[in-house]
Amino acid sequence: MESTGKKFNTEINKDLIRLKKSEDDLVKKLYEAQKTDLAYHPELQQLHIQNAIILEQIIEQHGWPGTSMVDVLGCRAASQIAQHAINTPTFQRRCLTLVTAAAMIDEIPLRQVALITDRILFNENKPQLYGLISDWDEQGKLIVPMLDDKDKVNKRRAEIGLLPFDEDMEIENKKLESKPIKPPQNWQHYKLKGQEWAEKVGWR
Repeated sequence: MESTGKKFNTEINKDLIRLKKSEDDLVKKLYEAQKTDLAYHPELQQLHIQNAIILEQIIEQHGWPGTSMVDVLGCRAASQIAQHAINTPTFQRRCLTLVTAAAMIDEIPLRQVALITDRILFNENKPQLYGLISDWDEQGKLIVPMLDDKDKVNKRRAEIGLLPFDEDMEIENKKLESKPIKPPQNWQHYKLKGQEWAEKVGWR
């Protein structure tokens, strides 16, 4: 691994893990309460905004929190927060630039770059390169709404150690059977609110 001159930062590591846990806990709470009629619940939206602000402050002071600054859990947490920084398109695109550079020097796994790449493409309503971001269809199943040529997608997935697309989606849908996650009660309303949100924050 190429040296970046960064030093492990225990406080940043703890902060990132705490922020990720706050997101995970809130998502679980909302799904258990079956608050799935909105495309993006306001309480979750506000938490994503707050966490993105903190991540941006960390980046400004220390650079991207890769594995020479934080441990594996902290690195994953930073990636998740960046994936969820969807209310600020400019910042999320900046995160993609930073994680791409970090991956080039083995500071983060390539899968984290793929996740943020597909999240941005999903937000822009463009075909995904890896098929990592799913959404509900009208029948209540998880699908990838737009996907680049599947052969190319599977080639890219193999290059970063991911299962073929169809196999991965089958596993993800089976996981839903043991989770409290439920599809939106009103799919048309769900899609309409999602489109309105994307236009409001500047993705489309």
